Amino acid sequence: MTKNPLHDFFQTKSIAIFGASASKGKPGYVIAENFIKNFKGKTFLINPKGGEILGQPVYQSIQEVAEPVDSAVIIVPAKYTPSAVADCAKKGIKFVTIISGGFKEIGEEGIRLQKEIDEIAKANNMRIIGPNCIGLFYPKRGLDMIFLPDEKLKRPGVGGVSILSQSGAFGSAFLDIMGSLGNGNYLSKFVSYGNASDINEADILEYFGEDPETKIILAYLEGFKEGRRFIEIARKVSLKKPIIAIKANRNEAGAHAVASHTASLAANDAVTDALFREAGIIRAYTWDELFDCMNAYVLVCVRY
Repeated sequence: MTKNPLHDFFQTKSIAIFGASASKGKPGYVIAENFIKNFKGKTFLINPKGGEILGQPVYQSIQEVAEPVDSAVIIVPAKYTPSAVADCAKKGIKFVTIISGGFKEIGEEGIRLQKEIDEIAKANNMRIIGPNCIGLFYPKRGLDMIFLPDEKLKRPGVGGVSILSQSGAFGSAFLDIMGSLGNGNYLSKFVSYGNASDINEADILEYFGEDPETKIILAYLEGFKEGRRFIEIARKVSLKKPIIAIKANRNEAGAHAVASHTASLAANDAVTDALFREAGIIRAYTWDELFDCMNAYVLVCVRY
């Protein structure tokens, strides 16, 4: 069986941060600080300005890094992102998370830039999470791409619940609420996948289904890139792990998230209900329902 690419994203031993910043509060600083302080692996900071951040050297180019690098996170403006992805390809980096926004969700120019990224990735056998997302969080390994500092988003500790969220805003709300519940020790893994240029909801669900550390799966879905495959995977996964999902577009806030965040097409709500029931997915209609259901399953499925 082919290895799911999410394995390499979560188990990366080294990561390059394109757009690392020395300016406190900027996303490039927060993410650099997260990795420097917590990541159980090697971190390489990339910015054409050079210098250092928190005592760690900043390389002006990824090509200056003498050793191989497994993966990268990109936080540069959209117009520079294709060049950063091309630099990753030259370095042999195969797994890239693009936090930057400004792609298909904004219109014609963004669509062109995203297509350029897709073409570079496909030509070099690269896998992409994003763009326009908040990336990955895996507290067990200190892998934290969330660009909000701790004082603005309370990180949950290690547990057995894994989350997939197309929306970064709703995903960060998931994490913040979870970090404030009880002792906060709930999270196994988190993926925000944004525009789903490559890695999508079906890939992530399949990985969580196979992952022994994941006992319960939460999902926030705006639309489906591979709806049929997602449902087929859910049928199998739901036999061994609970899947609890919120589907966007039931109210004005959800509709706005779908329209402005990822340009996803939300399926008819009645159709979603029927498909979820068929696949064994537990549908939550409010945050309270989602977390009440999660806590009930935590008592049954997870031992802390």
